[in-house]
Order: sequence, then C-alpha cells, then structure tokens
Amino acid sequence: MVLAVLLAPILAVQIQKWLEHYRAKRERQLKIFKTLMASRATSLSPAHVEALNLIDLEFHGDKFKKIRKAWKTYLDHLGDVPKGKDAETMLPIWNEKNADLLAVLLMEMGKPLGYDFDVVHVKKGIYLPEGHTKLELEQDLLRKGAIKLLYGDSRIKMDITSFPVDNVAIDKQKKLTEELLKAFQEQEKGIPIIVRDDKKSSSSS
Repeated sequence: MVLAVLLAPILAVQIQKWLEHYRAKRERQLKIFKTLMASRATSLSPAHVEALNLIDLEFHGDKFKKIRKAWKTYLDHLGDVPKGKDAETMLPIWNEKNADLLAVLLMEMGKPLGYDFDVVHVKKGIYLPEGHTKLELEQDLLRKGAIKLLYGDSRIKMDITSFPVDNVAIDKQKKLTEELLKAFQEQEKGIPIIVRDDKKSSSSS
C-alpha cells in the first residue's frame, strides 16, 4: 500500500508526459501529411519541399517502414530529372511518374494517421485553378530566362517598332514635295535657275 501510494503520483506524471509526447508527435506528423496533401499539385512550393524534408525525422521506427521506403523512392525520382537534348520529350513521362510516386507516398502516410485514401483519390482529388498553373509556368520561364541572360546565352530583344513623329514637319515636307512636283509639271524644259554674283552686283552699284 505504501509503495503504491508513493509510486502512483510518479507513474501518473510519467504517463501524462508520454501522452503529451505522443500527441505532439502525432500533431507534427499530421501537419506534414496535411501540408503535402494541400500542396501536392504545386510540388515546387517551399511548404511542400519543407514537409518532404521532415518525413524521415518524424516518421521513424518500424511502424513507418513503408512510408520511409515510399519517401526514398520519391526522392530518388526527384533527383533524376531529364536532362540533355531529350529532356523535353522525357519530361511529360517523368512528371507522370512523379505524380504516381507522390500519390503512393501520401497513401502510405495516411494509413497510420487514420486516412484511408487510395492512389486515384490522391491524384485526381485536386483543385488547382488554371491561373495558378499559368503563374507557376511563367515564374519558371522567367527564372530560366534570367539565368540564360546572366550567363550570356541569350540577348534582350531590342526591335524598334516606332519613332517620335513631328506632324508639323511631315506636313511641311508633304507640301514641299507637292510644290516641286507641280513646278516640274508646269515647266516642260525644267525649272529655270538664275545664278547671281553678289560681289559683282555690289561693286557695280
């Protein structure tokens, strides 16, 4: 009785600490899972990348072997992006496999957390506005364009499409042209030219 009375408070405190530790760990796991689910259509977002890098930290132990295996397979694929002359041809295939591996990872993560999702649901149950997709593509193009420009692989387009226009000068030029044409048409033998010697004219006066 004495031993039970002495140990009861200690055990209660230890059990309370263990429960708090379990709840905190589960909350961190849920946060990672929800972040990846919410950002699975925008895998380049900082939140998605940060959550991926926390998986091995928060999902350790024999209970989460399948999760870590799916995570390693997914990371290995992310590091194998198509390069070289065949990159554009291979990129759609790479993207499709990327979506499949991410769906498998999220499905495995959801099981011990109480979420029963299949691969089809993870892949198809996504809402992504077209504007977000366009914005992400434009940002990627801007990034690539800036890199090419900084490394001297491209040039800034400098096509000249217009000049400043002086309408008064244009009207004067038009009138002068019309007067010259009129003078040529009236004089069959051409325009008479008079040469005057100012020095001679001044001396005779």
